[in-house]
Amino acid sequence: MFGHLFDNTQSKSNKLKRKLSTVSDSESESDSVKTTKQQKRTKNLQATVSGSVSNVIAEAEVHMDSSISPDVRVLSQMISTLSHDMRNMFGDMNTRINDLERNLERKITVKVNQIIDKRVNLEIKKVRSEVNAVVDSLRLDIDEDLQVVEKKLEDFPTK
Repeated sequence: MFGHLFDNTQSKSNKLKRKLSTVSDSESESDSVKTTKQQKRTKNLQATVSGSVSNVIAEAEVHMDSSISPDVRVLSQMISTLSHDMRNMFGDMNTRINDLERNLERKITVKVNQIIDKRVNLEIKKVRSEVNAVVDSLRLDIDEDLQVVEKKLEDFPTK
Protein backbone atom coordinates (compact mmCIF):
# COMPACT_ATOMS: atom_id res chain seq x y z
CA MET A 1 0.00 0.00 0.00
CA PHE A 2 2.75 2.48 0.97
CA GLY A 3 5.52 0.83 -1.02
CA HIS A 4 5.63 3.62 -3.59
CA LEU A 5 6.51 6.13 -0.86
CA PHE A 6 9.79 4.38 -0.14
CA ASP A 7 10.92 3.81 -3.75
CA ASN A 8 12.61 7.20 -4.07
CA THR A 9 13.87 7.13 -0.51
CA GLN A 10 16.19 4.22 -1.21
CA SER A 11 17.90 5.95 -4.11
CA LYS A 12 18.23 9.22 -2.17
CA SER A 13 19.65 7.47 0.85
CA ASN A 14 22.27 5.79 -1.35
CA LYS A 15 23.49 9.25 -2.39
CA LEU A 16 23.81 10.32 1.26
CA LYS A 17 25.75 7.28 2.45
CA ARG A 18 29.28 8.08 3.56
CA LYS A 19 32.24 6.42 1.99
CA LEU A 20 33.69 3.46 3.76
CA SER A 21 37.25 4.19 4.73
CA THR A 22 39.71 1.88 3.10
CA VAL A 23 43.37 1.29 3.69
CA SER A 24 44.29 3.55 0.79
CA ASP A 25 42.09 6.37 2.17
CA SER A 26 43.68 6.20 5.59
CA GLU A 27 47.16 6.09 4.08
CA SER A 28 46.49 9.11 1.88
CA GLU A 29 45.16 11.16 4.76
CA SER A 30 47.73 13.74 5.73
CA ASP A 31 49.29 13.92 9.19
CA SER A 32 47.94 17.44 9.74
CA VAL A 33 44.36 16.27 9.15
CA LYS A 34 44.90 13.40 11.58
CA THR A 35 46.24 15.70 14.27
CA THR A 36 43.38 18.17 13.72
CA LYS A 37 40.82 15.40 14.18
CA GLN A 38 42.65 14.18 17.26
CA GLN A 39 42.68 17.71 18.70
CA LYS A 40 38.93 18.02 18.09
CA ARG A 41 38.27 14.74 19.88
CA THR A 42 40.50 15.80 22.76
CA LYS A 43 38.72 19.17 23.01
CA ASN A 44 35.29 17.51 23.12
CA LEU A 45 36.53 15.02 25.70
CA GLN A 46 37.99 17.81 27.88
CA ALA A 47 34.72 19.77 27.68
CA THR A 48 32.80 16.67 28.70
CA VAL A 49 35.14 15.89 31.60
CA SER A 50 35.14 19.47 32.88
CA GLY A 51 31.44 19.24 33.70
CA SER A 52 30.13 21.71 31.17
CA VAL A 53 28.33 19.03 29.22
CA SER A 54 25.04 20.91 29.29
CA ASN A 55 26.65 24.01 27.72
CA VAL A 56 28.64 22.21 25.03
CA ILE A 57 26.98 20.36 22.21
CA ALA A 58 29.61 17.98 20.93
CA GLU A 59 29.71 17.57 17.22
CA ALA A 60 28.98 14.09 16.04
CA GLU A 61 31.93 12.29 14.58
CA VAL A 62 30.54 12.11 11.06
CA HIS A 63 32.96 11.35 8.28
CA MET A 64 32.02 13.49 5.31
CA ASP A 65 33.67 14.07 2.01
CA SER A 66 35.55 17.32 1.76
CA SER A 67 33.53 18.04 -1.38
CA ILE A 68 30.32 18.49 0.64
CA SER A 69 29.11 22.06 0.63
CA PRO A 70 29.13 24.20 3.80
CA ASP A 71 25.33 24.35 3.66
CA VAL A 72 25.13 20.57 3.98
CA ARG A 73 27.60 20.69 6.87
CA VAL A 74 25.49 23.33 8.62
CA LEU A 75 22.39 21.25 7.97
CA SER A 76 24.16 18.21 9.41
CA GLN A 77 25.10 20.19 12.53
CA MET A 78 21.52 21.42 12.87
CA ILE A 79 20.25 17.83 12.63
CA SER A 80 22.80 16.75 15.22
CA THR A 81 21.68 19.57 17.54
CA LEU A 82 18.05 18.65 16.97
CA SER A 83 18.83 15.03 17.79
CA HIS A 84 20.59 16.09 21.00
CA ASP A 85 17.67 18.33 21.99
CA MET A 86 15.17 15.56 21.29
CA ARG A 87 17.19 13.15 23.47
CA ASN A 88 17.14 15.71 26.28
CA MET A 89 13.40 16.25 25.86
CA PHE A 90 12.83 12.49 25.89
CA GLY A 91 14.77 12.19 29.14
CA ASP A 92 12.85 15.07 30.71
CA MET A 93 9.52 13.70 29.51
CA ASN A 94 10.40 10.23 30.76
CA THR A 95 11.26 11.66 34.18
CA ARG A 96 8.04 13.66 34.27
CA ILE A 97 5.93 10.63 33.29
CA ASN A 98 7.61 8.57 36.03
CA ASP A 99 6.85 11.31 38.57
CA LEU A 100 3.25 11.51 37.40
CA GLU A 101 2.86 7.74 37.66
CA ARG A 102 4.28 7.75 41.19
CA ASN A 103 2.01 10.62 42.22
CA LEU A 104 -0.97 8.95 40.58
CA GLU A 105 -0.29 5.71 42.46
CA ARG A 106 -0.03 7.68 45.71
CA LYS A 107 -3.30 9.55 45.02
CA ILE A 108 -5.13 6.34 44.12
CA THR A 109 -3.85 4.68 47.30
CA VAL A 110 -5.03 7.62 49.42
CA LYS A 111 -8.47 7.62 47.77
CA VAL A 112 -8.89 3.86 48.15
CA ASN A 113 -7.89 4.13 51.83
CA GLN A 114 -10.42 6.93 52.36
CA ILE A 115 -13.21 4.94 50.72
CA ILE A 116 -12.36 1.81 52.71
CA ASP A 117 -12.24 3.79 55.97
CA LYS A 118 -15.58 5.43 55.20
CA ARG A 119 -17.26 2.10 54.44
CA VAL A 120 -15.72 0.35 57.46
CA ASN A 121 -16.85 3.19 59.73
CA LEU A 122 -20.34 3.05 58.23
CA GLU A 123 -20.55 -0.71 58.83
CA ILE A 124 -19.24 -0.30 62.39
CA LYS A 125 -21.96 2.30 63.06
CA LYS A 126 -24.61 -0.09 61.73
CA VAL A 127 -23.33 -2.94 63.90
CA ARG A 128 -23.16 -0.67 66.97
CA SER A 129 -26.71 0.50 66.44
CA GLU A 130 -27.89 -3.11 66.08
CA VAL A 131 -25.97 -4.12 69.22
CA ASN A 132 -27.40 -1.14 71.13
CA ALA A 133 -30.92 -2.10 70.01
CA VAL A 134 -30.40 -5.69 71.23
CA VAL A 135 -28.92 -4.46 74.54
CA ASP A 136 -31.85 -2.04 75.04
CA SER A 137 -34.38 -4.80 74.37
CA LEU A 138 -32.54 -7.08 76.84
CA ARG A 139 -32.61 -4.31 79.48
CA LEU A 140 -36.32 -3.87 78.98
CA ASP A 141 -36.87 -7.62 79.31
CA ILE A 142 -34.74 -7.76 82.44
CA ASP A 143 -36.56 -4.75 83.92
CA GLU A 144 -39.92 -6.40 83.21
CA ASP A 145 -38.69 -9.67 84.74
CA LEU A 146 -37.44 -7.80 87.83
CA GLN A 147 -40.78 -6.04 88.22
CA VAL A 148 -42.55 -9.38 87.99
CA VAL A 149 -40.21 -10.89 90.60
CA GLU A 150 -40.63 -7.87 92.90
CA LYS A 151 -44.40 -8.09 92.62
CA LYS A 152 -44.30 -11.80 93.45
CA LEU A 153 -42.07 -11.07 96.43
CA GLU A 154 -44.52 -8.46 97.68
CA ASP A 155 -47.39 -10.88 97.29
CA PHE A 156 -45.46 -13.64 99.02
CA PRO A 157 -46.65 -13.99 102.57
CA THR A 158 -44.09 -13.24 105.18
CA LYS A 159 -44.18 -14.98 108.54
